[in-house]
Amino acid sequence: METPLDWDRFVSLAGGPGSDVGDLARFYLEHTSEELAALDAAVRHGHVAEVELIAHRLAGSSATAGARAMVPPLVALEEKAHAGSIADAAGLVEQAHVAFSRIRGLISDRLRIGNKS
Repeated sequence: METPLDWDRFVSLAGGPGSDVGDLARFYLEHTSEELAALDAAVRHGHVAEVELIAHRLAGSSATAGARAMVPPLVALEEKAHAGSIADAAGLVEQAHVAFSRIRGLISDRLRIGNKS
């Protein structure tokens, strides 16, 4: 089973083994939390174009960071919004939240034990 976070990719984005991953982790977690909150609001208010844009940004930043579990529901949500409907978006948004929760836990566990590689 594929892990929700490609830790090696995440570390390489921070500058590679031996780099301080903490700054990247804080940025990624804060940025993703803010974007998910904005996505929640856009879905709640039925703003299809905004849902498409936010889902696109989040899928891209998550893929870049190695947060692979975030990507499929966000891409599906982006595609639905691009097609003009977000009527059933809540399930995909929930999947993204669940994936982010798992990723946040993995990052926290890695950093808590002092493992920077």
